[in-house]
Amino acid sequence: MALELSHGSAIQGATTSQAIRFLLSKWSALNAAGKLDVKLLTEGSYDIPAHSVYMVALGDDFLYMHFGEKLRQATGKDFTGRLLSSIGDQVAHDLHQVYSATLRFGAPVYVRFTSPLDDRVLLWERLVLPLPAGPSAAILVCYSEVMCHQAEVYEYVFRHSPVPMLTIYPIYTPDAALDDGWVVLINDTARDIFNVRGNVANLRLRELRPFQRADFWAAIAALYPQSDPPGTTSELSPLGDNYRTLLVRMKHLALLRFQPKSLQNPSVV
Repeated sequence: MALELSHGSAIQGATTSQAIRFLLSKWSALNAAGKLDVKLLTEGSYDIPAHSVYMVALGDDFLYMHFGEKLRQATGKDFTGRLLSSIGDQVAHDLHQVYSATLRFGAPVYVRFTSPLDDRVLLWERLVLPLPAGPSAAILVCYSEVMCHQAEVYEYVFRHSPVPMLTIYPIYTPDAALDDGWVVLINDTARDIFNVRGNVANLRLRELRPFQRADFWAAIAALYPQSDPPGTTSELSPLGDNYRTLLVRMKHLALLRFQPKSLQNPSVV
């Protein structure tokens, strides 16, 4: 099976999602009161409809009645009006078994699974909740979130890179030339080299002694307009002749990497 399943009391311990825990508790309360209803279950906190698909059994298959906006944004797809069987992959096959069991036992199920998209793999967690819809029908509300661990990896790689790096929010001269920057992120190597301790809130690059060089800022100001999005190297560095500066201009921020010249590939982190 391509899914990892949890049932009953194990669900609360299987997830850290506040929305899933909230929704499970709400389903239990409404079920105990005999008031299970799609509107009552999904209204209020956490924008549940946007993160959910609603499924209805259609013979031996399941029909997508609703495919939430957040799921469409994450996958670039909209399965509304399609049958689950039309997807045809292993995850869809296994979800069919989960949905059938959920209807059969009338109890929530929590699943984790992956879905490949281009060069990305999304790790999903999904809470499947059965709701009655008339005397002989039922709807499944399937609340889903992407479990985003990429950010943890990126942060670790950035923080522990042997190459000193800074991310800044640019500050410009009246002539729109890059002249300074608020420090937004700084990795551990850069903290040690530039002697930055504690919180970097309100810290500007020009406050650090190595950045108080007019020739450096003139070179960076010249590079900045042509650095969107690729990086551009400069032989000038606030760290001296053994380093080169790599500037990468992003949408609102700029990344400065101070590459040791002993590393031949400037993209190495």
